[in-house]
Amino acid sequence: MKKISFYFHSLVLLLCIGVLTSCSETKEYESLISINENNMVVSINLEQLLTKSDIKNQITPEDQTEFINNITYGLEEDSKQLLKSVIDNPGTSGLNIKNRLYLAISYEGHEIESSQVSLFASVEDQSKLENLFKTLEKETEDVTQSEIDGFKSLAFNENEFHILYNKQIMIATTIKPESDEFKKLTQPEKTLNSYNYYKGIKSTDDLALAFSIKNLSQLNKQLTVNPASLAFTDSFYDKLDSRVFQVLSLNFEKGKIDLNQSIFAEEGADMTIFKEGEEILKKASGEFANHVGKDPLFFMNLGIDGTKLMTFVDKYFMTDEETRESIKDDFAQVKEYMNLVNGDITLALNSIDFNFISPSADFSVFCSTKGNTLYTKIVEWIKEKPSSSTAIVEETENLLTLSERGFTMYLGTENDRLFLTSNAELAKNPSKDVAPNIKESRYYTRSKDGYSYLSLDIQAILAIPIVQMGMSNLRGLQNADVKNFIMDLDYLDAKNNTPLASSTSLVFKSQEENSLKLLTKLLVQLTKM
Repeated sequence: MKKISFYFHSLVLLLCIGVLTSCSETKEYESLISINENNMVVSINLEQLLTKSDIKNQITPEDQTEFINNITYGLEEDSKQLLKSVIDNPGTSGLNIKNRLYLAISYEGHEIESSQVSLFASVEDQSKLENLFKTLEKETEDVTQSEIDGFKSLAFNENEFHILYNKQIMIATTIKPESDEFKKLTQPEKTLNSYNYYKGIKSTDDLALAFSIKNLSQLNKQLTVNPASLAFTDSFYDKLDSRVFQVLSLNFEKGKIDLNQSIFAEEGADMTIFKEGEEILKKASGEFANHVGKDPLFFMNLGIDGTKLMTFVDKYFMTDEETRESIKDDFAQVKEYMNLVNGDITLALNSIDFNFISPSADFSVFCSTKGNTLYTKIVEWIKEKPSSSTAIVEETENLLTLSERGFTMYLGTENDRLFLTSNAELAKNPSKDVAPNIKESRYYTRSKDGYSYLSLDIQAILAIPIVQMGMSNLRGLQNADVKNFIMDLDYLDAKNNTPLASSTSLVFKSQEENSLKLLTKLLVQLTKM
């Protein structure tokens, strides 16, 4: 059978229009998009994505012709000519891809298999869109036309899929027509731009995702197979207000990919749990930066109030009696230790050697404490455990040396600071500045004025001999384009600008090209393999 599904051609056509779409004024149509609190919303700036990818210039005219022939294969001649004309002149489609596309995904009963999806697109010319649909309707055998609340309606595959449109908006949906949610599509009770979280979806975002944290947590239960883990997290999720939303935005920029996260509360939402969570993190001072060598493989620094952390965990995670009883002794000990933590915690992995005979790592952990009591308690705990007490090599005032299987570590304290390190020189003089230190690393300035920060130096990791050996043996990395793309990755870092907002960046060495163009270039090359 030569006829191809209308649904497939509609989606492909939408992408083609976006590639070649002409300039037009952006119209706000978010006030027409029906959204409920259970919806996960995806915002897609298709026109911007296609511009950044530079896909038109990365695909040869011959490949473009072949692509068009492939997607129009099997269509009747008038349908084929219409599709080609729309690709040549997007204005004939009737859609305005300058406006963002939106996907609304709902999970009835919080079950993945019951998910329903609706796609919303802005209409620029209803008559042109209607002409497009009339022509393509001939390419499917099962289509029913009707009119619903002022919307033209096309139903496919025995009402499994619907397209609704008027002069302002087009809706493609899998929601069943007999449901209340279907009626709300044409008669919205609440629209996208009426939510507070909509403020977090910026017009400049390439992609954005918004969802109720509580509702998403219900889906997580279906994916978690560890009952103990569920018992621990359920008590926390049950206390969340479904009207608190998380917004993630993804942007492809020159030389980097940015992912931003923020929290938004709808009117009347209980934010108690988040306000208490905010108090756990403190502004990181960076007091240990002078003691960390330049360009570590991994670096993490955060400011924390240990007492408030354990109070939070006790209140929101330890409500299940069975869980509390099973770990009460361990929890009490951890709580006692964490109550003595107040300030920066810094972790740095400077190097690692995967030598099979004698593996080693150069790492350091620093922690601001209330006096030296925490050090004393940890030493007592080590001595009490037969498995760890045998590793003690030497104990002097404020310093414990441990060694096992040729790997030596030093646990010590000085000036209300606890440290654990594999560096003997640092252990002898923990207050001495290292030169050069992490403050000279290319990314360190991004860590300032935040609550937490971590970095992964991809270039340094790729330089590890065993990593290079592994890469040389992977079949996929034999391709020069793949290898060049990976070798162009510089570092990954993440920062909490506030306790409830974070930003993550994947940075490339190439700063002149847009990251999406680099990724598209790679994908185009891979399709030719």
